[in-house]
Amino acid sequence: MLWHSGVRPALLLILFLATPAAHAAPAAPRPGLLTGEIRERGTRSPVAGAPIIALAPGLPIVETESDAEGRFTLPVAPGTLQVTVLGPAHLRLEIVELVAAGQRIEVRYAVERASYGRYQTVVRGANPREEVSRITLSNEEAARIPGTNGDAVRAVETLPGVGRAPLGLGLFIIRGAKPTDSRVFLEGLEVPQLYHFGGARAVVNSDLIERIDYLPGNFDARFGRAEGGVIDLGLRAGRADRLHGALEFNLIDAGFLVEGPIGKGSFLLAARRSYIDALLGAVVGAFVSTERLSFTSAPVYYDYQAQLDHPFAGGRVRLLLHGSDDRLEFVVKNPLGDPSLRGAFETTTWFHKLQATYTRRDGPFELVLSQSTGWQSQGAPGCRSSRRSGCAPTCRSPGGPAPADHRREGHVVLHPIGA
Repeated sequence: MLWHSGVRPALLLILFLATPAAHAAPAAPRPGLLTGEIRERGTRSPVAGAPIIALAPGLPIVETESDAEGRFTLPVAPGTLQVTVLGPAHLRLEIVELVAAGQRIEVRYAVERASYGRYQTVVRGANPREEVSRITLSNEEAARIPGTNGDAVRAVETLPGVGRAPLGLGLFIIRGAKPTDSRVFLEGLEVPQLYHFGGARAVVNSDLIERIDYLPGNFDARFGRAEGGVIDLGLRAGRADRLHGALEFNLIDAGFLVEGPIGKGSFLLAARRSYIDALLGAVVGAFVSTERLSFTSAPVYYDYQAQLDHPFAGGRVRLLLHGSDDRLEFVVKNPLGDPSLRGAFETTTWFHKLQATYTRRDGPFELVLSQSTGWQSQGAPGCRSSRRSGCAPTCRSPGGPAPADHRREGHVVLHPIGA
């Protein structure tokens, strides 16, 4: 076959342009962060100038040195790392760490001094283990933990150091501290409670949760004056591909979820409401005379979340409106044996908050500006006297609706990515 001098190059050019381009290389994973302190075993003195070396298979070595207080910060590639600590007058320490993408791990390494003095005793034991003060669960991990009943937040109860308060109060006991000494946060801003009345459900729809951070101790100042531990829930952004919706019905409540794109951003709308009042009122009415006990409002709760995410000024703005309400009230009309028990028993706990957060990443750092405002009330249970219920004069507990407390909170945080 004869080829014209200009035809063959033209066909080769067409074939070259028609060949599918190779897939672009995937984006590099977010680096992790290994931070902590080096202490001398036995004296617990900080070790300054100790080299810390991290080696990952197939990657360059990264290293740093501890400062005068023994602290260090080392950005590392995600994966399994061989960490080596070489103290100036200490024995070599080697530990294997597993760091996820974008995760910050806080550690404490104890190195053994080569010689403590003229006379010394050597005691050999198990390999040292560093103290990790942060555990992060994704929604997928939490959903696979047995016993959560479809509520991702319940996965916190399975973590080390966590105990549940008795009588289903929905309170946490972290490392033996009083429940009031620990704090619960949503998107870095405090909320008064994690569970609805009786601990039946979390105050946030599980489908919205992206991560659960559990910090039993050694947390930074942005989490306030908590003396026990901290639980911080992070929410995901709404799906921006198309409109999605879901309905949920079970034995105690019903709810819905709607999410989708809006402009260049996305939105989320979710709400739930229990109907225990209707079911429990019917059950009690079948076995107890309404002349003696009357449910004005049996245990009833509702919660809602409305979220808007939108890009702004090189970062992301998130507006979140959320709230929760728990109420219990019943009337004892004619108690058996003791007329002083007549009255109306009630307890109410609620909060409503508006949060605004701006997040921007610049190099290895992340800037977070957040502000919230809202109202909350936590009424103690009591017997509320009233003429309508015929409450006896001996029942004068200061129960009833508690006054609303206005709360405002703001943070400016600049930290390494993953911290």
